[in-house]
Amino acid sequence: MIERDVLDQVLSHRTTLVFVNSRGLAEKLTARLNDLYAQDHGTDAAQTQSPEGRSGFSRHYDPVVGSTTMLVRSHDDGDVIAMTHHGSVSKERRKRIEEQLKHGLLRCVVATSSLELGIDMGSVDLVIQISPPLSVSSGLQRVGRADHRVGGVSHALIYPLTREQIIGAASVESMRAGDIEPISVIRNPLDVLAQQTVAAASMEDLRPDDWYATVCRSAPFRDLDRGTFDSVMGMMTGATTARTSPPSAPA
Repeated sequence: MIERDVLDQVLSHRTTLVFVNSRGLAEKLTARLNDLYAQDHGTDAAQTQSPEGRSGFSRHYDPVVGSTTMLVRSHDDGDVIAMTHHGSVSKERRKRIEEQLKHGLLRCVVATSSLELGIDMGSVDLVIQISPPLSVSSGLQRVGRADHRVGGVSHALIYPLTREQIIGAASVESMRAGDIEPISVIRNPLDVLAQQTVAAASMEDLRPDDWYATVCRSAPFRDLDRGTFDSVMGMMTGATTARTSPPSAPA
């Protein structure tokens, strides 16, 4: 039962960041860690302020329902020791968890890729990866969350869950060697163009010429021809019918 070993690691460190590869597993593992913590410390799990700590929560969790994570005030709170962070958690709640994590007020956060990039978390002194990371670059990013400061040395543990994953855990050698997967830039992803156009138009009125110039400053769209751009804009505004859909992006 890896949950017991993970909890022991959490209790022996100041702040631990646990990465998993799915939201459902994040919720279930958080529930199990809080159940074990409540049992060990004589806390009545049924009275905890977080649903993850309630008895039986991990057995009855339905991933379709989404996140039921509630905030723990600090790691001194005797009710829960772990919190969940992923894309289904509200933006405000994620922000509060990130701030508490940054200042060392949480003992453990179980996260998906939502905490993999772009967040300064200097207080984290251990990263745990449940199942091998999905890529070498992802693994490096996750491990790098530990002791993320100048001169810091990152420490991480990887827990394979199956025999097949033991082979996948060999990616650690590639991580140590810096053997990262090659990066390829997708050319003219028209679905992204449509999404970004909607986002930009929701903030302010867009002039087609100005928006085209802005889009072409981005590397993936530097070769985007005006005809394709106009076709996408026409499709989104209803000026282009389904019979005259824009051409496919070049391979």
